[in-house]
This record gives sequence, structure tokens and C-alpha cells, in this order.
Amino acid sequence: MGRTYTATVTGVTVPVTAAFDIFELTSPATAIAKIKEIVCGISGTADFGDAQAEGLDVQFLKGTGTTNSGSGGTTPTGTKHEDSDPAAAVTVEASNTTVDSTATLTTMRNEPFNVQMGFRYTPPDGLEYRMAPSTRFIVRLPAGPASAFTATWHASITWEEIG
Repeated sequence: MGRTYTATVTGVTVPVTAAFDIFELTSPATAIAKIKEIVCGISGTADFGDAQAEGLDVQFLKGTGTTNSGSGGTTPTGTKHEDSDPAAAVTVEASNTTVDSTATLTTMRNEPFNVQMGFRYTPPDGLEYRMAPSTRFIVRLPAGPASAFTATWHASITWEEIG
């Protein structure tokens, strides 16, 4: 059994119509990582209106080769689930407004969702996406919303490190 971590971002402004990397994870050279859960969506104190009812695509991408990391976002720290575990070895970038352009990006999943409902990916054991050492896993909106959200965007990703 590996060590489990979660990285979270809150209060993010999603760029209108532009591609946006929700998360970009890079596995260390000495371990693999399994993606256990991805959650994203909007919240707020006002009622959701029709302007918030957009359908967007979310993509999971695997990156190998020359690294050209995205930029414009943050670097949240993975929070360990077990206090006695070491700090996360996987590095995380979030909310990049300039998307990753690593040499080889392979689309592993493309799925539509309604932003009012949010998006949740929780695979059963054995069906998680696995990151080989020194690879990237990217969660991307290939195109942002047609209009700005008046609510707040939140996202989290949970992974297990083995090795």
C-alpha cells in the first residue's frame, strides 16, 4: 500500500473560452503515482442561474518527453492523509492559464460535464490512471466557459505514491 495525498485549490477564476490546466502532476524519478480521485466544480452563496449551466469538457492527458510546464497558476502542496508519511514526492501545479505543452501529450479521457453538477472521477481499485516515474498527468479544460462564472471554482486531486 502506498502513501495518499490530496492537493486542493479554491476561489479560482477560470479563463473565459481559453484552455486551462486544472492540475498538472509530475511523478518523481523514483516512484509511480495512481490517480485516486478528481473533483471540480463551482459553489457560492447565490442561486445558480442559467449563466452557470454551461457544459464543458474535461480531459486527462499523459505527458512524456521534453517538459514544457504550464504557467500562471499555483503550486499547492499535497496534504498527506497519514500524519507519519513523508511529504509528497509528486509535484503539483494548479490553475495554469498557459497550458502544459510537453513534447508528447496523449489524451487518456475526454468527458463532458455540466458545471452546476461538478465533475467527479473516482475509479474503482485497479482502474486508476498510473503515472510511470518522471511523467506528467494533466487535468485540462480544453476550452473555458463562454462567459465568466459568478460563482467560485474549486478543485481537488488525490493520488497514491508507490516507491
